[in-house]
Amino acid sequence: MPLSDGTAFLFGCIGGALPDVVKLIQSKTEMPTYLKKPWWYVVFVITVALGGLVAGFLLEPNTRVDAVAYGFSALEIIRRIGGSALGGNGGTPGTRTTDLAATPPRVRDYLA
Repeated sequence: MPLSDGTAFLFGCIGGALPDVVKLIQSKTEMPTYLKKPWWYVVFVITVALGGLVAGFLLEPNTRVDAVAYGFSALEIIRRIGGSALGGNGGTPGTRTTDLAATPPRVRDYLA
């Protein structure tokens, strides 16, 4: 039996926050400089909300652990669903529509 939408949303939000929390724990010596930029907080809130939305409304997790896992991988899930809805390959690894090695980057490309 799947979790209720509210419970799945809450645990999905926790899963959405986990990648950034792990990065903060790993940088235990000093406060990272990106925490001083307001855009980091905007992106963090969006990531947490997407984790909750994926777990709470897009998928139906059966356990809290499933909801956390769905929230943790929410960005990848949305990217794959968006890719398949647009007729792409859904982000399947190893398949590209263009070969980047055939056209090496030039300095002019970085200056644009």
